[in-house]
Amino acid sequence: MADINGNAVNKVEKLTMEEIADRLEGLKSSLDTIRRTASELIMGIDAQLQELELEKEISRPLDKQAEQVQEFILALSNTERSRFNIVGVKGMEGTALMDSLFAMTDADRENVEIYLAGKGAETVHLGDEQSAEVAEFHVDYIYNTDTHAITDVKYDQEMDKKANELIKDSDVVLKIMYQDSAEYEIDRITNMTQEQVLVLAYQLAALDENSWDGNIQDFLEENGAEYVPIIVSDGRNKGLPEFFDIAVDLKEGAAFLEKDLSGMEYAASIVHRLEHGRTVFTPDERNLIVNYGYKLDNYKKTKELTETLAYRIENEPVNESLTVIDAQAEIDALPDSMIGLSEMHEYGYFANDMYPLTKESALELFDRDLLVYLLYGDGSETAAEDREQIAGHDGIFGIEKEDWQNEREYRAMQAELAENSANKEAQLLYGSSDRYGIYQLKDNPELDQFRFEGTASLMERGITKDNFDAIVPENYNLIYSGELADIEGDTQNEKLGDVFLKFNTARPEDFKGHSLSVSDIVVLHENGKNSAHFVDSFGFTVLPDFMHELENGKEQDALGQSENSSVIQNDLKSEMETEIDTSVLQKDLSTGTEKADYLAVYCHTFSYADDHGELDEYRASRKLDKECSQAVVDAIRQNYDGKHLNKEAVKPVVEEYGLERLAFILANTLQQLPWDGRFSRDNKAWAAEFHIPEDMVHGRDRNSEFIISSHPAVLDGFINVFRRDVLAREKEADIFIQKESQEMETDTLGQND
Repeated sequence: MADINGNAVNKVEKLTMEEIADRLEGLKSSLDTIRRTASELIMGIDAQLQELELEKEISRPLDKQAEQVQEFILALSNTERSRFNIVGVKGMEGTALMDSLFAMTDADRENVEIYLAGKGAETVHLGDEQSAEVAEFHVDYIYNTDTHAITDVKYDQEMDKKANELIKDSDVVLKIMYQDSAEYEIDRITNMTQEQVLVLAYQLAALDENSWDGNIQDFLEENGAEYVPIIVSDGRNKGLPEFFDIAVDLKEGAAFLEKDLSGMEYAASIVHRLEHGRTVFTPDERNLIVNYGYKLDNYKKTKELTETLAYRIENEPVNESLTVIDAQAEIDALPDSMIGLSEMHEYGYFANDMYPLTKESALELFDRDLLVYLLYGDGSETAAEDREQIAGHDGIFGIEKEDWQNEREYRAMQAELAENSANKEAQLLYGSSDRYGIYQLKDNPELDQFRFEGTASLMERGITKDNFDAIVPENYNLIYSGELADIEGDTQNEKLGDVFLKFNTARPEDFKGHSLSVSDIVVLHENGKNSAHFVDSFGFTVLPDFMHELENGKEQDALGQSENSSVIQNDLKSEMETEIDTSVLQKDLSTGTEKADYLAVYCHTFSYADDHGELDEYRASRKLDKECSQAVVDAIRQNYDGKHLNKEAVKPVVEEYGLERLAFILANTLQQLPWDGRFSRDNKAWAAEFHIPEDMVHGRDRNSEFIISSHPAVLDGFINVFRRDVLAREKEADIFIQKESQEMETDTLGQND
């Protein structure tokens, strides 16, 4: 269509509302597309501009870049820091600054600021030792005007931090002792094994002073070692305890290991390594470890003890004290506390079957008829033939380990016998050595009328006659017994006087009674004869009847014990099969209610059970024995907090297995471990009273299968609790039996009526 001039004319379209809306939506979409495209173009342009700026910066000379970003504070100081200048330095990077300082001549050092300006740096004097604001500056480098040494402060701070980090198990610590002085450095190498560092150490030790410049840092870096100097004797961490895995002595041209040190030295080194950067042990624990190394001189065991104790302190504090107890027990097992295996080895004697002795201990053991050796620095030994030979030897002495072990067991047996009250009294009255004993009245209110009263007062009040018939042994306990050789005096009265003085002014630590007083009795055993002496208001009064009754009573007790022992030894089972009513033992004594019967402990061996057709009983009892043993282990584990054992630990085991079986299991454990000094003598003596025959099958005692595996020190406490519990129950049982007997008598009388 065209107008009158022939121009084209658009035809006006008539659109509906829906069509108009669709076209508007399309226009809007087109505008959004245009906006996004424009934005992307603008962002692209910005990115290109940034790249151009970066390229421009990179293309600038390095010194111009450094001038723009680098700025340092340099301190020029003498060694004492009494004179110094603080200088600001710009336009020079750190390495260039250090290189320039190293390259200075004496003339340059006259004015360092002018010298650095000549090297292209801008310098500004910021202050000196007289400036008040000098402490506010954070120095980057220190130039020592006396030694010309340069310190990179920030680098040193970073290295100080690394130097005090904990030493890892994979780290190797190398100590280097300088060639031309007594100084040293200790480096932690982080990327090599101990074998690799040892090779490096041998190479360093073999270097001739003419073949290298003595720069240890260069040597380590050239050989690929990544290291941190953790202790420098005249610098970093000066004065901290030394430790190392490998050491190099450049002066001697030798390399050696930590384990090549003496026992005390390597023990201390092991501790210091573990405690670098932290505190792990108490002073007592450190002393224990060092003493352990000295006494046992076993590097592997000392290292294991130290690491185990450190681990348990951090992760198993409940077992910390047990580790200490075990280590101390090993030390205490040696024959002489004044000398260790380490000293014997340094002396030059290395036989594994010998313990070292000092002269004093050698004489003591020789007098006990033990074989003692004179040891020599060339590794040889000679058996001592007389005391004069021992006295004339200026070296170390020794005793074979097997002989000492036998002696320990013998002494333990003697001690157990001495601890038993009956045996203690028997030794006093019938022993081969002269002794004295102190008797004091029992803690019984009925005896208060005798307490601290002299014989005159007792007779005046009609309590006793002039033969002192009311002063009888049954009212007294033997409180203490000792060697008469320790008492001064020639006559009997002088000895009694010294006993009185000693037990009033200087009582022995193991004496548990009160000061020796009126109403106490001193018994003297001299030349095979006994005499009893009453401590009276004035002096002592002899009591022949008391002594006669005491001696006769002990003879009867000994006879009764012998007969009773024979019965037990003949046949325990026949004793259990007698018609004695033991049903009371199966009652809960605290409530008086009946409990389920416990299966009796089978006290015979496998061969006996096989011969008598009792294998079922044997096996059933053994099964319970094993369960009871494990129950004790579980009870201890659940009731021991690392320091204390809950006294309720015993109760569930007794309730489950009964007193008889638990007593058997405990006694068997102590009988199987007679050598273990962590069990008390009293408990060992108690266990020894049980007759437990060896149950040998294929050359092995099957009773060993019931040994309780808990720690001996804690188990000993468990046994103490058990024994107190048993005594309490026995006392309650006596009351129950008496009450039951009275009730039966009442019933009988009622029936008779």
